[in-house]
Amino acid sequence: MPGVVSALSVAAGQAVKAGDVLLSIEAMKMETARMPSATGRSPRCWSRPAIISCQGSARCC
Repeated sequence: MPGVVSALSVAAGQAVKAGDVLLSIEAMKMETARMPSATGRSPRCWSRPAIISCQGSARCC
């Protein structure tokens, strides 16, 4: 479901662990937190608030 990125919790390239909240997406008055399934780094090409996400992808260059 398309939504709007409402908040970012990590910076581009930041180390993250499985279960850390990366960002929040708001759609139809509901907010959903997106979390990685494995340890790694957030993408260098990262999103920003107010970007519309499609099909589970919230990245934007």
